Amino acid sequence: MLALPPLFAEDGLNGPDVYSGCAPFAQKTVQNAGRAFHERFEARDSESGGSDDGEPFSPGTDDGKKFEKKKKDKSPKKEREDGNLKLPDFLEGDDLYELLESDPSVSQQDLRTAHRRLCLVHHPDKQGTDLTEEEKEAINVKFLKVQEAFDILSDLKKRRKYDSMADFDDAIPTTLKDGQDFYTVFEEAFKRNAKWSEEKPVPELGNSETKYDRVVKFYDFWRNFQSWRDLDLQIMEVEGDDCFQDLNQAECREERRWMERENAKLRTKFQKAERARIQRLTNAGEQNDPRVKAEKDRKLAEVEAKKAEKEAKRRAEEEEKAKKEAERAAQEKAAEEVRLAEKAAKDKEREAKKAKRSKLRKQVKDLNLKFLESKIDDFLISLELDDLESLSSSLKSASDAGEALAQAMRDGGFEPIIIPDVIPEVVKKKAEEPKLSPEEARKLEKEREKKQKERKAKQAIEDAEKAKQEEIDSVKRAEEKVVRDAKKAVENEKKEKERGQADKKEREAQKRAEQKKIKDAAAAEEKAVKDKENSLKRSEEQREKDRIEKEKEDKEKQEEITLLAFEKARKEQADSLEKLEWPAVIEIAKEAASHPSVAGAMAAAQKREGEEKLDALLACLGSFFALGVRPDKDALVLSSTLRNRVKKLRTKVRNAAGAGEFDIALPAGTKADEKALEKVVREAHDPVSVEEKEKEKEKENLPNEASPEKPKKSKAKAKGAPENEDLDDLLKEFGVTATDKKPKAKKKK
Repeated sequence: MLALPPLFAEDGLNGPDVYSGCAPFAQKTVQNAGRAFHERFEARDSESGGSDDGEPFSPGTDDGKKFEKKKKDKSPKKEREDGNLKLPDFLEGDDLYELLESDPSVSQQDLRTAHRRLCLVHHPDKQGTDLTEEEKEAINVKFLKVQEAFDILSDLKKRRKYDSMADFDDAIPTTLKDGQDFYTVFEEAFKRNAKWSEEKPVPELGNSETKYDRVVKFYDFWRNFQSWRDLDLQIMEVEGDDCFQDLNQAECREERRWMERENAKLRTKFQKAERARIQRLTNAGEQNDPRVKAEKDRKLAEVEAKKAEKEAKRRAEEEEKAKKEAERAAQEKAAEEVRLAEKAAKDKEREAKKAKRSKLRKQVKDLNLKFLESKIDDFLISLELDDLESLSSSLKSASDAGEALAQAMRDGGFEPIIIPDVIPEVVKKKAEEPKLSPEEARKLEKEREKKQKERKAKQAIEDAEKAKQEEIDSVKRAEEKVVRDAKKAVENEKKEKERGQADKKEREAQKRAEQKKIKDAAAAEEKAVKDKENSLKRSEEQREKDRIEKEKEDKEKQEEITLLAFEKARKEQADSLEKLEWPAVIEIAKEAASHPSVAGAMAAAQKREGEEKLDALLACLGSFFALGVRPDKDALVLSSTLRNRVKKLRTKVRNAAGAGEFDIALPAGTKADEKALEKVVREAHDPVSVEEKEKEKEKENLPNEASPEKPKKSKAKAKGAPENEDLDDLLKEFGVTATDKKPKAKKKK
């Protein structure tokens, strides 16, 4: 190890430092930067009053500047939300959806629309000045609650937490009691839990007429159910309010990540229990579903039918197989009997032939013929029984039996071989060869071993010669390598020369490239001029595009204001109708129909038929009866809550009109006025007065001299830009009047 003097000793740093080429690096216990590093070393310096050597740092010196803390203006750290949602104290006991005049099933877009509408109505600056302090405070609290409710529900994560905090029935039906209907019991349970589904729309349970493939898809959906339910409130009730790690208390990233992992483990435990609950509901529904039971019974019946069919087929096959086995056994038995009979006949014939052949062989032997016996045996074996008897008879009656036997053998294809009297010399020599004694045998074995050793010695000599030849070949290969290296050196020299030529060509190419670069620079300059012209052109196009986009945004905003006015008018009509008793509604209808201005329109409406007649009559009655008129295809779309409310009222009014409760007798001689009818129909589809629109249009078309009191509109307003519109104008359009308004405070520049 090598010990070095202290590094930066003049700066008062720790020392000495020891460096080693073989020592491993120690694990760092603190970061070199950040809050942990600063707190550790700054705390040590503040306690000791300076550096480690006891000399305090001076902010004005160079040494002090090195360790002077650099202050930065840090923006406040965004708090990470974890655990349960905490509502402000002033929202305790309030339903956020009721504050926004909506329901939990409303969409995010409808929430925003409702919030805009409530802001225009409940804004504190648009209230009267004759209010008491308590009333002003109540208005401020109401507006604050609306704002806070929208801030929570507009955030999808917070909205889900809030929805999960509401009371919910986690009970799951497992069996059906006597008299209970499966669809009534389980449909309510599935619909209740469908609110937690990530995937929309959720399939319905259906009824007894639902096809089975849809039933299968329904249960597959619930087996793979993905829930967004937030269980933090349940976790805190079971584990305690302090069960979650507070991420805002983490001192470093590692601790924060550890806290997040601990919170995730805790949530995973309850999420598994929630999934198990949904699976129990799914399994219980599938077990009690009569459609599933019917399908299982059908499949079981099919299986049993197939099994019975298979069993009958197996028995038929076994019977057929047994029958065939019996027939085959009978055939085999008959064949065996025939075979045994044939075998017995053959054995009998063979024994007869054997006896006759033995007798004939003895007869030939008695003749003392010098024929080779093996040839005679082969000849006799080839003869049949009759031939053997014929040969025996011919040998007995022939004068020269030897010649007769030889002729018979030739006729049968066997050439008789006569054994000579003289024995060949080879046979004699082999027969006379004496046998070796044990001592001679050992001597002969030693000679064999000696010859084997000689062969091994010869093989060793051959191996040595082979090794010597390989050594010679190795030397030869080395010499060839030297020659190859020399050739390679010559080739390298040649390549070096070629490389020099290539470098020369490269320098020439670089020169040409520089010339090309100059040309390209000139071309680039020319292109820059063109690009500048194109940029100006694109800027002009972009301005035109922005203008079009601005007009589009202005149009959309104006449409939104129109929609708000339309919804307000429909809501007022619905409120007016719901407040009245039904006899009062009928009286109002009769009173409206008796007015002379609508008599012509009513007469024209009486000429129509069916649904169109109902629409025309209700339009003539005006007021809240316009709710009964069917909306046309281009009508504005109301929010979901108000739309459902208007639908119910429309059905009620149309049913009453169809039943004749609003039929009015017109004076005799009343003429049908189609133009008046068209006007009232337009007014029914658009609650905003058509006459007021026409008056405003006429005022706008008047010249400046005709209306000197009217101030000139700015260009932005003439174009319809709504971003500078005052709340007074909007409230006036919605029919809301604000009295004794406070003077607006001018903004300080």
